[in-house]
Amino acid sequence: MIKELDSVILTVDLPECRLKIGDIGTVVAAHSDWAGYEVEFMSLDGQTVAVTTLRPSQIRPICGGTDWETESLSNNPKFLAILERSRKRLREEGGISSEEMRRRLGLPH
Repeated sequence: MIKELDSVILTVDLPECRLKIGDIGTVVAAHSDWAGYEVEFMSLDGQTVAVTTLRPSQIRPICGGTDWETESLSNNPKFLAILERSRKRLREEGGISSEEMRRRLGLPH
C-alpha cells in the first residue's frame, strides 16, 4: 500500500503537467478512501515541476534496492522498444560470444 512520503513512479504520460511515464514523485497526501494521491514531482535541482492528484492506477511504488535509472528505464517505452529490437535482432542474426567480445575490447581471456 502506498502511503504519504513514499516515492512512486508515474505509469502514464501526463503532458498537461509536463510529466512522462517513469517520472518519480513523492506522495504528499493520500486520500482517506485510497481513491487517489497528491503527488509532487521535482526537477533534479529541487524545483517543483508539478503537484497533481493521481489515481492508484497512474502510479506504482518504487521497488526496494533499485536506483533511479533502473526504475526510470524499466517503464520507458522508448527504452523497452530498443530492448525488443535488440532481442529480435539477436534471435534472427545471432550474437557474439563473451570470448569474442573480450578479444574485440582488448581484455584478457
